[in-house]
Amino acid sequence: MMTTREKTEFVKLIEGLEQGSTDQNTLWPVFLNTVFYIPLNAIKTAQGESHTPAYAPSQVNEGIKSLVISQFAADVAELSQHISKVQGGDLLQTLPPKTELVIPIGDNAFNISAETVSWLRANARPA
Repeated sequence: MMTTREKTEFVKLIEGLEQGSTDQNTLWPVFLNTVFYIPLNAIKTAQGESHTPAYAPSQVNEGIKSLVISQFAADVAELSQHISKVQGGDLLQTLPPKTELVIPIGDNAFNISAETVSWLRANARPA
């Protein structure tokens, strides 16, 4: 999904987490301050058109919704012609319960589980 891109601070921290050189206490404050793009669904209403995040059923966790987010607009533009930017901390506060986040990185993805999203919403503070 994601093409070759510069490695942002957030991506470097994720890679470090996977390699054991970063811990989550370093990652989460950066996540909260990072701006992400999210795909949107267009919904026609009597007042015109409104947009909501494009949630999909989780491919691995039954009863959980997934939302793909990326620091790069092109990654989510493949999923929807409508996209929006949101800061990580603001995003956490607006996600419905039982929602996981999927962040494409190269040929893989970094998943933030619904349980971790709930914990971050309640406990994490921006750097």
